[in-house]
Amino acid sequence: DILLFQLGTGSRKVLLTAGIHGCESVNPIVLLKWIEWYCNQLSIQAREPLYTFYVIPMCNPDGYEIANFGFDTIRNASLHDIALRQNI
Repeated sequence: DILLFQLGTGSRKVLLTAGIHGCESVNPIVLLKWIEWYCNQLSIQAREPLYTFYVIPMCNPDGYEIANFGFDTIRNASLHDIALRQNI
């Protein structure tokens, strides 16, 4: 599944994404840590958010799994063979 969540209700809209390429194993974690920091800042300062963030922390979950755990995570045999031949 590809998750999308909304953070805030501000009038300015921003889309934040990470994990677009399979080899981006750290970017989704950095994005989620930034969101955590932002939420903490809002709660400390008790401000109304100026922005509405739409966050997709992992745009390519299949590529992420392959990059971190190898081609054996591909369960479909024909897709597994294609990936190995193309050395994705």
